[in-house]
Amino acid sequence: MAFAFDTLQFTQRLEQVGVGREQAVARAEPARDMIIADSATKADLADMEKTLRLDLKALKAGIDGSLRELELRMTVKLGAIIAAVVTVIAALQKFL
Repeated sequence: MAFAFDTLQFTQRLEQVGVGREQAVARAEPARDMIIADSATKADLADMEKTLRLDLKALKAGIDGSLRELELRMTVKLGAIIAAVVTVIAALQKFL
């Protein structure tokens, strides 16, 4: 996408506020170059969207892996607690 910057209008506007003709002309091109260089194109936005989608996909995969690991750790701990309770109940039954 082409971005238009009217250097003539920019120059005229500077002259209206008291900037000399030579200075106004000298400022027009660098201003145009800076504005155009800092403008995002549709391709820039598409690349950014693609990067964000990949980052989100990687983040989701990391979270899913962490949740699976947490689930496994909780299952192991719950199993240990159940085994301990069964052992305590079995021991109490022998003594009572």
